[in-house]
Amino acid sequence: EYDDRIEALFRYLDPSDLHREKGVISAVLWDESLMDNSALRRLVFDNVDEQLMHSIADRHAEGRRCWVGSTNLDIGHFCVWDVGAIASRRDDAALHLLRNVLMASAAVPVVYPPIRFSIGDQDELHADGAVVRPMFLPKDTFDGYLSAERAGLDWDDVDATLYVVHNGSLRPRPLDVQRDTLAIATRTV
Repeated sequence: EYDDRIEALFRYLDPSDLHREKGVISAVLWDESLMDNSALRRLVFDNVDEQLMHSIADRHAEGRRCWVGSTNLDIGHFCVWDVGAIASRRDDAALHLLRNVLMASAAVPVVYPPIRFSIGDQDELHADGAVVRPMFLPKDTFDGYLSAERAGLDWDDVDATLYVVHNGSLRPRPLDVQRDTLAIATRTV
């Protein structure tokens, strides 16, 4: 039911529909990104509305799962957000969090500004999850035995192997990242 909306968002966008360039010198010295992504924020906030949130919550209640990844830049860890569980709260705070999670996941460091989340008395700075983990496989993502059962196969007859090659540090050191482009770029690299 949301195919038209998704197609419009992913197929017909021009870069100018997502961002505008800032001055490079001022962005590097006094800002936290090279691009102003206010247009992307408007797209997300206009399209991720209460109706969509309720649809996500309904699908979550049916057992479907949707996870979104971001990178906590302050500690260098990958964070998995359970979008369905967030939407299931069905309130304004959940809608705001859902939108910000999507913005954080789209926040390519240095290009777009990271998103700050207040967690208790702490703040966390989040950016694109691919910074730490270009591909993530949450626990139980591939319930192969269920897929085999649905296909009329016996799981014992299925030969399935998954290989993941990770090129990067497995344990980044914690660091308090300042809100400026150079600090974010340095931490990302």
